[in-house]
Amino acid sequence: MTSPYLYIKMKDNQRFEVAREKAACSRFSSYNIGTYQEKTLHSVLKYYYEPAIDYHEVKLGRYIADIMKDDEITEIQTGSFTPLKRKLSFFLPNYPVTIVYPIAHIKWILWVDPVTGEVSKKRKSPKEGSPYGLFMELCRIKDFVLHEHLHIKIAMLDLEEYRYLDGWSKDRKKGSHRHDRIPIAFDSEIILHAPEDYLFFVPEELYNSEFTVSEFGRCCHIRPRLASTAVRMLRHIGILDFVSKQGNAYVYKVNKSLVNKRD
Repeated sequence: MTSPYLYIKMKDNQRFEVAREKAACSRFSSYNIGTYQEKTLHSVLKYYYEPAIDYHEVKLGRYIADIMKDDEITEIQTGSFTPLKRKLSFFLPNYPVTIVYPIAHIKWILWVDPVTGEVSKKRKSPKEGSPYGLFMELCRIKDFVLHEHLHIKIAMLDLEEYRYLDGWSKDRKKGSHRHDRIPIAFDSEIILHAPEDYLFFVPEELYNSEFTVSEFGRCCHIRPRLASTAVRMLRHIGILDFVSKQGNAYVYKVNKSLVNKRD
């Protein structure tokens, strides 16, 4: 069974609401679409994980840590992990580092006319975010993933996403640019401290069988490209072992020693 300490379902969102209020007070004069900036999501999460502003934006050498408290660093990464490489090279030898990566659990889309500022009614996106989305970014910092000082937290959030009607299609939606993401609820958190914690991503039905990337993707309900990246990273972490090749497909199995270590 997956450890209950890895997956935390948020039951009380009071702390999250306080973080939203603090972010609003510090960054915006009001919740008006004209005052929104792209860093809203980043700001809310920073206040959520550390309410005291004295621990925000701490300078270490030539780098700035999002949060630094009790000699531990928290980096809120709402986009690509690529810019983290230099920071991690500097931080990890000396400090524990936790990367917080938000993923949209449920997303509501609102369209903004860039000329008039008019905002459409929000509509729910048919796609729900998956924790497996972490692997598309984790592969960018592959060399650091197994460092003993590195930890990951996946924040599954409900979001309102504001997009400009500035795309190239007739309805101006395809190719449009994102204006902002506003978190409205904290659904759950997944905490990854040690290599064996990544067993969270392997369905238990695969523990005692051999499988291909395609079979892994079907069990996890993720698209082929994401399944391929997830399997590659899980093998790098030591969760999966290569078994053989069947035609053009590679066959894998779960590393039982890590299962026993976790249990």
